[in-house]
Formats: sequence, structure tokens, C-alpha cells
Amino acid sequence: MRKQLLTLISAGLNVVTLAQTPTPTLSPFWNNVQSPLWPVMYGGVRYMDAVNPNVVWCTGYDGTAPGLAYNFFARTIDGGNTWNNGNVFADTNTYIISNIEGVNATVAWVSAYMKASQDRGVLYYTTNGGTTWQQGSTSTMFQTAGQSFANVVCFLTPSIGIAMGDPITSNGGKHEIYRTLDGGATWIMVPGANIPAPLTGEYGLTNVYTKVDGDPNHMWFGTNKRRIFYTKNAGVTWSVSTLTGAPTNMYVNDIAFT
Repeated sequence: MRKQLLTLISAGLNVVTLAQTPTPTLSPFWNNVQSPLWPVMYGGVRYMDAVNPNVVWCTGYDGTAPGLAYNFFARTIDGGNTWNNGNVFADTNTYIISNIEGVNATVAWVSAYMKASQDRGVLYYTTNGGTTWQQGSTSTMFQTAGQSFANVVCFLTPSIGIAMGDPITSNGGKHEIYRTLDGGATWIMVPGANIPAPLTGEYGLTNVYTKVDGDPNHMWFGTNKRRIFYTKNAGVTWSVSTLTGAPTNMYVNDIAFT
């Protein structure tokens, strides 16, 4: 299901002037970089994924379009000094991107759901830095109307990937999760027997997941019921933990490990 956009809040720095004013020490700061190639003036950045300090992929939206349009992407390979960008899909009215997963400087994947019906979904990928995109999901993945919802695609290595969706009855009422071991050439659904049962009304969230760089086995994703699903074996089997002390209907909006 959809995740609400995050808002960045900047904080001001107050400097107290003494009798003898010393030269202030500058705090760390952010550079504001705006790409002149971004397709619309009032476009916004929605999701970002940093592959390394130089390679970053992000998705964007058109804030002026009716109902918004969420199929823009951008990529930098020089730490943000310059960007190339374009559209993942041929039109702006069919899909809304759920997340973007950069594999390296040339390969990236996105998950997306249907804009009109707010369900189902697809996976798309590029192997040439975003010049062209093509569908990577099969014709049966995330296609159960009113139930399927493509929330996340994640690659633990360039070969091992996981795609996560909402619970569907055809998988025993469990989350619709797929694995690939060949870089997305083929995908296999994880049997419902290997996934904990969802709570009533529980579903996954777009872009709410994490992994550990260099770890080919572990992945975590959050839900709208204060729970975190996780795998220790690259998606073969799954477990779940509950955030104790949190409200039952609390959304897990982000997950990170230091």
C-alpha cells in the first residue's frame, strides 16, 4: 500500500554574539542541486537509493499534474554533481512507482502499482543507466485484482533479488513474495507455508524495507500493524517481530541498521 511522503525540515542555527566575536565554525551543510533536465519545473523527489557514494538513483513526480504523475527517475554517477533522468514508463497515467533499487551504475529496478485501481503491479528494470526500461515481472506476478500490490523490489546481490507484495488468497492469505537467483530473469513465488500469517488488515508498505550491504541473506520489510517481517536466508523462509509498546495500528515508516 502507499506510503506517505516524508518532509525534510531544516533547522536554523542561532549564534550568540559575545564581547569579542570569534570566527564561527561552520556546521555540516547540504548543497542544493537542481537538475535543469528534470522534465517539469515543479517535479519532486519521492524515493532515493544510494548504491555507493557516487551512484544514486531516485524517482520523482510531477506536482502540477492532475492526480500527480510518478514515473520520473534520475541517476547520478558522480556523487550528485550531475544527473541524467527520464521516464520509466511510456505514459504517466498507468503506474505509480513504489520503490527504486539501484544495483550498480547501469542497472536498477522499480516496483510499481496501478494508478487507477490502486492495486496489482509490475517490476521494471534498466541495464543501460536508464536509457531504456523493460518489464521484469511475469504476466502472473502481482495480478490478483483487489489484493495484489507491488510494494518493494530489492536486490541483495546483482543475482539475488526479492519482490514483496500484499497478502493474497492464492498464497494461503500470506504476503505475495517472489525470489530470483539469476538477476531477475526468472522469479519464483515463496510458498505461503514459509511466511508468517498477516494480522487482520495487515499489508506491506511502499519503500519500507532495508538490507545490509554485502549481506546476501538478510532483508526486512515493515507493515501497517507495527510489525517487521525478515528473512535470514535470502527470502526462502520468513519470520516476523512486533514493535512492543507501539500502537497496534502504527505504520513502520522506515527501517535502518548502523
